[in-house]
Amino acid sequence: MAVLTAMDSGPTEPRDLKYQDLNGPRADSARTPWGRFYRWLAPSAPTNHAPTKHMPSTFAPTKYLAALAVIAVAAWGSYFAGLVLSSPHDQFDLKIYDAAVRFWTSGNRLYDYSQPDSLMGQLGFTYPPLAAVLMSPMSLLPWQAVQSITVIAIAIGCAALCYLLLQDSVRMRGAQGLLIVGVAASAAFLYEPIRENISYGQVNLFLGLMVAFDLLFLARKYPRVFGVGIGLAAAIKLTPAIFIVYLVITKRWRAAIVAAGSAVLFSLGAAIFAWQEVWDFFTSVLWDTSRVGHPDSVFNQSINGFLARVVSPDEPNRKLWALLAVLVAGFGLWRARRVFLAGDDLAGMTITGLVGLMVSPVSWTHHAVWVMPAAVVLGHRSWELLEDVRAGDGRARRPLWLTASLLVVSFGWAVEAHHYVTDRTKDWSVATWSDQVLATLPTVWCLAIIVLLPARSRIPLWSGVSAKLRR
Repeated sequence: MAVLTAMDSGPTEPRDLKYQDLNGPRADSARTPWGRFYRWLAPSAPTNHAPTKHMPSTFAPTKYLAALAVIAVAAWGSYFAGLVLSSPHDQFDLKIYDAAVRFWTSGNRLYDYSQPDSLMGQLGFTYPPLAAVLMSPMSLLPWQAVQSITVIAIAIGCAALCYLLLQDSVRMRGAQGLLIVGVAASAAFLYEPIRENISYGQVNLFLGLMVAFDLLFLARKYPRVFGVGIGLAAAIKLTPAIFIVYLVITKRWRAAIVAAGSAVLFSLGAAIFAWQEVWDFFTSVLWDTSRVGHPDSVFNQSINGFLARVVSPDEPNRKLWALLAVLVAGFGLWRARRVFLAGDDLAGMTITGLVGLMVSPVSWTHHAVWVMPAAVVLGHRSWELLEDVRAGDGRARRPLWLTASLLVVSFGWAVEAHHYVTDRTKDWSVATWSDQVLATLPTVWCLAIIVLLPARSRIPLWSGVSAKLRR
């Protein structure tokens, strides 16, 4: 497919443009049925090949229907694979949100809601009051409607997130762009953290979307409001506040102020509808760690979760956890700043998200939506290095093997932990050493990504322009 590429200039504003066939599969792959189909979906190039900023394309219903058919097949395949690779959770968390909100809107205090659970003891509403305010329309709808709307919203949110993450790796336009985003979103649900957002009815994918929208869209198109997405995400759930620190260490002062100010304003704004809940949350609920469940669960993939499983049934040493958390946060944020200075904000965002995951006392697997941008960065960088190897650069072979290996190992996230390790939530002291190792594999992968995730050098990839290294 013909695309515009830059012969000179920076990575985002090419000046000397010409058409090259870089957006689709390589020329030899066009001989395959998939290659011919993919190229057939591409928008038509101008007949005179004159350099213009945007290539015209005509709406072709047949191409869009063909793309939707492939997406439907991919979605069904992902759905059935999920049935094999994971356990059904029947929107368990969404039911808690729904019950808590109905309890609250019936005249009770939100954080008084609690329900017994065989694994976690007692479960209630743990998010800041703004989350309850935004979820309050649930109380006006029947459960089936709440369930259906949530599943559809998560699927659309995943597609939007895929678009934001892939925009620098692949040129997406017309039916071909629809195909790329749809198939990528279907593939994303093969990862357990993404799949669990639907199976539990969780909000973490929406939070990741807000952060990505801020850093990958608003920062580029509307810098005056850059920071609002991070602020809103932090007001809904506190853990995204680590991205305010990311803005500070990368010296984006205006955005950091906007993000922090937005988080405060959104949080205080919730007091208009729920002043008692705002008071309860920030004076007592926020400090009550017993409300979030048992930290030694196999689903807690954080440093504290690892320590809790090792010493179970005892409590992990808080000083040791704090020391390790400070070390990981310090090194991880330093690395995030380094890859940002190398021109890759997506890699910086990914490392920051994983740092937040590691240092939080409890990070359930459905919190780990940062596996998606990590896979995109690794795939993008692997392609760059592969092109360098094909061009005869032998020095690219070793980093190519490392980057590609990290990408392949990420596919381990497709399998739910219960399929390869027993969850001895009550007492991990009877677990074997192999169970301990297997239960910690996702944490090890996250730490490896924090240490090793590379910055991409050609952004966007399809332009062939190298990003400037600002060391």
